[in-house]
Amino acid sequence: MNSFSITGVIMIQNFFSPAWKPLMDFLSEFAANAPGYIIILLFIYFCIDRKFGLRLFLFMVISDALNRLLKTVFMQPRPFQINNNVKIYFNPETKHLGYGMPSGHAQSSVVIYGTLFYHIKKTLFRIFIILILAGIALSRLYLGAHSIFQVLSGLITGLLTLFFLIKYEKKILDKVIRLRPLVFSLISLSSGILFLFTVLSV
Repeated sequence: MNSFSITGVIMIQNFFSPAWKPLMDFLSEFAANAPGYIIILLFIYFCIDRKFGLRLFLFMVISDALNRLLKTVFMQPRPFQINNNVKIYFNPETKHLGYGMPSGHAQSSVVIYGTLFYHIKKTLFRIFIILILAGIALSRLYLGAHSIFQVLSGLITGLLTLFFLIKYEKKILDKVIRLRPLVFSLISLSSGILFLFTVLSV
């Protein structure tokens, strides 16, 4: 992890006052975490399109599994574990104890909100999505959870994952739908539980 990547975090923390913390917490722990994702998923599944809701669920699980794998491969610590000048705007005893590369919040937000961006072709909505993604990325830096490089790597990984999933989504979804109902239910339940437990630590 280069020094600029961490110095940039310190500069951002010094630029934004502590008054920004509630907004940053909301973006990081709700909009880019299990609570917000569950609300989006349930709303789409029950109120809009069940097939699209299933697709979004599968995208979340695949992205989360990939992120956990990459963090295990890179084993890169978080900025506050390297530089004492990085402020910690969360409880390090209960959150963000795992590796930091790539940022799971940045990656998952690109996959989930990017999917909505791709399918909902309304200008104002897409501008809103871009602002949400930028806010989430900024919040991870402000809170001291990730370095600039870790957030950028999360965004890039998310984009690549989204591109792959959109390109092959029909094949992936068709294979899942062909599964027997009981097998599919077990996979969905276990994947959902895994997602809920792991997303809180990314």
